[in-house]
Amino acid sequence: MPLYNQFDDKLLDADERRSLISFSDTVLHCFTEGPNGAGTSVVHYDLMRHIRHLQLVQTWYWDERRKRLSICLDAVAPMQDVLDNEGNFRYSRPLYYRRTKN
Repeated sequence: MPLYNQFDDKLLDADERRSLISFSDTVLHCFTEGPNGAGTSVVHYDLMRHIRHLQLVQTWYWDERRKRLSICLDAVAPMQDVLDNEGNFRYSRPLYYRRTKN
């Protein structure tokens, strides 16, 4: 099934999908002691560890033939927690949308 961006309007290619789930970053470390006062390291981020909630996108409608309320699941989105600089929770945002039908 295809995956769509966080606004559910653009289809993601394979590279974009991989970069959403896991990525690496180079971090510069500055130290004041010793002759080698700076260094670099590569930090690997695995975002799937931080996914704790899913958002379900649904269409609710009255089925006149069956005389009951029906629900159609349109998409599922893993919700990513966004934190401030001190590590405090700010809000959640959809990482991507996976539609159940086209």
